[in-house]
Amino acid sequence: MTAATASDVARFVKSNGVRRLNVMGGEFLCHLGWEEILGILAGSVGELAMRLVSNGDWAGGAKLRRRGVDFLAAHQSIYVALSLDEWHTNRHVEAARKACEQAGIVCVMAPKEESESPPVPVGRHIFGIDSMLGMFGCYCHAPDRKYHFLVDEEGLISKCQFGIWTYDRIGHYLDGGFRERFKQFHGAFHGAFVASCHRCAMEWMSAKGEMLKNARE
Repeated sequence: MTAATASDVARFVKSNGVRRLNVMGGEFLCHLGWEEILGILAGSVGELAMRLVSNGDWAGGAKLRRRGVDFLAAHQSIYVALSLDEWHTNRHVEAARKACEQAGIVCVMAPKEESESPPVPVGRHIFGIDSMLGMFGCYCHAPDRKYHFLVDEEGLISKCQFGIWTYDRIGHYLDGGFRERFKQFHGAFHGAFVASCHRCAMEWMSAKGEMLKNARE
């Protein structure tokens, strides 16, 4: 993500009454412009309304740990969710937790924050239905997540937090109007009798194949 896109996201958030941000998608503190971008995003929401998902590796070195702690302490809208799970090394999670605690930064272990869920699902039900949950439910269909949506690093909006079902751009709603658009899309999506990651993925791949076919023709 660029600082320009972050500025558009911040404007979009303010204009459309978005209440909370969940910033993730790779370790953000590896981005060369992380301080500028996170600062822009943090300014768009209220206190403790922006969750920054991190693997904690920034706490492995004294210099970056100091920069990270100083930045987080100066931005009261941000709280940290540390990934403590089988998909990360977890090498510096405890050091990150202690650094945040000592500086008075709100910090949680992401899997424990939302029962047994990781920060965002890894798509284990997309290409194989291995449980009743995979057949009759999906992450975004849960009542507490019904109004979630994804904005990616290019400003594309998707209902699915994996980026499936991209349907618009934030640039079209910088001055408002997204709430009405999302209600329309949301109503159609949640009106389905059976919704699952598997079904969405199959529908998305089918639609993408049709688009490629039409482009060739």
